[in-house]
Amino acid sequence: MSTVTFNGVRLTDADSNSGWGNFNASGPSPAAEPQLKYQGSRAVNKKVTSTNSRSGVRYIHSASVDMTGLANPLWICKMKVGDAGDLNDVFGCEVAIGSGTSAYYSYNLAGSGASNDQYAAGYSSQGGLAEGYIIAAINPAIAFWRDSVSGNPNLSAVDFFGVAAQFVTGGAKSENVACDAIDIGTGLDYTGADFSFADGADTDQGNSQNRWGFACANGSVITLRGLHRLGFGGSISGMDESAVIFVDGYHGAGDAGIAISLGSGASDLTLAGSYTGLGRIYGNEDTRPDLIVTGNTGSLLISGTFEGFRRIQLTSAVTVSGSLGLSEFIQGGAALTGARLTVNTAPGIATCSDADFTRINQTEFSQNGSGHAVEITASGTYGLASLMFTGFGPDGANDAAIYNNSGGAVTLNISGAAKERPHM
Repeated sequence: MSTVTFNGVRLTDADSNSGWGNFNASGPSPAAEPQLKYQGSRAVNKKVTSTNSRSGVRYIHSASVDMTGLANPLWICKMKVGDAGDLNDVFGCEVAIGSGTSAYYSYNLAGSGASNDQYAAGYSSQGGLAEGYIIAAINPAIAFWRDSVSGNPNLSAVDFFGVAAQFVTGGAKSENVACDAIDIGTGLDYTGADFSFADGADTDQGNSQNRWGFACANGSVITLRGLHRLGFGGSISGMDESAVIFVDGYHGAGDAGIAISLGSGASDLTLAGSYTGLGRIYGNEDTRPDLIVTGNTGSLLISGTFEGFRRIQLTSAVTVSGSLGLSEFIQGGAALTGARLTVNTAPGIATCSDADFTRINQTEFSQNGSGHAVEITASGTYGLASLMFTGFGPDGANDAAIYNNSGGAVTLNISGAAKERPHM
């Protein structure tokens, strides 16, 4: 089993009510009690019966934290509503983050008014050990996700976190709205031998004192949030055969996915599982995960299936024999043999610029969007060995397989079987 560490900081474990108070609510102060816990031994909770507004609990940290840079971009919110079936259909759950009780951004996490598809259908719990808990990755620096703003929040000095709920009948007889440990950061780091993404779920969800919310398991499926870094700070080796899902969230491009460092000669990885991104493009925001590889001293074999990824960036230490579903591909000298790339771009846009065809053979490019597979920016002669292009348009079209953007003549020498001629 590889060693897994949290790349972030825990502001409170919510095992006491120190720093906690009411959020848009009156009456008794919230209490830290065990019945609605997810992490540790307690969670801070309150009885809420409001039908006209959202009410709940808030936490004020003793020192502010900077959430504008790369170190702490995400808050992994952990919220529970005991009687979720009674939530308001449009805006049932509110979470807030900011720099004070009158300076914060609010987000809708349950209801038809939610900005994110993951929450539009209503209360969305993580499942498994966190049954009934909403676990959401939120990047407060992204304006698109904000449903409202109070005052003038300063994200370089964040110290305020809140959760609240609004009900239809409001008939709760006991505490029903809770918030557990408040964790901010980027994700999880993995080093050592016998790596598997199951190590992340075992260390995160499988240890009640951790439960940061970046890796959870429901049966054999592993749900990941944030950025999972392999081989940073030490070598990494092993074969992963997991079924992995990167869920959607209130984050942005680069906030979710897999980063791999092959800077150590002892790093020897195989990714043989299935890795699926459930994110999508919302206006100018893209919540799909990335796969970014750096370094070329170790080795990485990708024999599994990647689907729904935004960007995949490789190096010469990588060999691909599996399937990649993506919008942007940076080959970086990687070898593709017996691989399949399902490309998804806009009209006139190429998934890959200046592919090294000498390192690609017996590989299929399949159209899943409306753009090009490859863009060539230097005139000359190129050899294509046993490449297949399916679903692309005719010569000169915005979805032709190969886009000659060199300003000169390009000659393609084709050898081996071709399912379709590579239109230019």
